[in-house]
Amino acid sequence: TTTTSTADVVAIVVDRTTLYPNGLHNGLLLGAEEFGLTLEIRTVGDFDSPTSLRVLQEAIDTPGPNQPRLYLIWPINLESKYLVQTLHQTHPTVPIIQLNQLPNEAWEFDSIVAYAGPDDALRARNAAQLLRQGLQQVFGDENNDNNEKEF
Repeated sequence: TTTTSTADVVAIVVDRTTLYPNGLHNGLLLGAEEFGLTLEIRTVGDFDSPTSLRVLQEAIDTPGPNQPRLYLIWPINLESKYLVQTLHQTHPTVPIIQLNQLPNEAWEFDSIVAYAGPDDALRARNAAQLLRQGLQQVFGDENNDNNEKEF
């Protein structure tokens, strides 16, 4: 199946079932309006892997003349990231901006022109360090055998 789009930008993102993605949708819509761009949002459900893979495969299968000027994609898992790479390889003239899932492999950076979103791995490391500091304050250094571990 192919999907034809007349939109300048196609966003492939999770649906609006929770506040976080809802805010993303609102921001995309407001940004498109502000910059005079047409936007088509293709949802992949509530982090639904089969739907995500189908929507990305449809984008890959869409002929070049029917491609948008830009993709904004929130890959929900590693398989989705691989399809983002395939989309880039199949349609290299269409820029891809990756949303929310921080690229961390060289091949991911080769497939996208930009990234917008958080660094969840950094957040997790910071949380672990804060947890360690809190444990040290509560129990003292002598009861924390791992107080010298670096995260």
